[in-house]
Amino acid sequence: MPEFYFFIIFYIVISVVIPYLVCGINSDVIAKKLTEGEYSRKTMAVALFFDMLKGIASIRLIILFLHIVFYDSVFCGCTEHYLQDTGRNAAFHFHTGFIYFCMWFGSMSGVLGHYYRGYSKSKGRRAVIVALAAGLVINWLAALIALSVFILMVLITRYVSLSTVVTAISYVFAVWLTELYVWNHGNSGLDYASIGTVFCGIIAVILILNQIGSIKGKLSHGKQKQ
Repeated sequence: MPEFYFFIIFYIVISVVIPYLVCGINSDVIAKKLTEGEYSRKTMAVALFFDMLKGIASIRLIILFLHIVFYDSVFCGCTEHYLQDTGRNAAFHFHTGFIYFCMWFGSMSGVLGHYYRGYSKSKGRRAVIVALAAGLVINWLAALIALSVFILMVLITRYVSLSTVVTAISYVFAVWLTELYVWNHGNSGLDYASIGTVFCGIIAVILILNQIGSIKGKLSHGKQKQ
């Protein structure tokens, strides 16, 4: 049914655009203005707070938007008509699974928006914080595990770039394990573990690729010192 596919495409586009724009806001600029331009630990703390706020808010906005439109009579009518042969519960499972799908899509878009701001030439830092903040809304247990790994790695190595790479990898495994063995999604017929792992894997690749240059630079700097 054309209306059904139109709604699906439209909501996916919204799920990409909202996080990209929200996470594209420069936290460092806001932090410097709030701390009167002084670069200090306070400025870094404020910037980290806004990074987390961006990640959480971007996914929450998607959920709010989708919950509003899912109760729209036109969309509900299209969904029920499209899925009428598979039973009444099919529409409910479809809505739940589609929101889950859009949240991961939004998380990936948010990381890209933080890194590559469409309305700013500067490249965002601390994208791993944005990704994990968004993950707190989608899968809070996996996000907390990955966040613990990040904090531990920073304390041990003092290298944020290396910590980001290790955290990105651990985040993928944490999502896969928690979705597979912890969360019960019922008999929805949807493989939440695979969906979450694939999207989290893409996010991990984005994070790692953006840290390679920094890691190479630090390695070459270390060799020069020797």
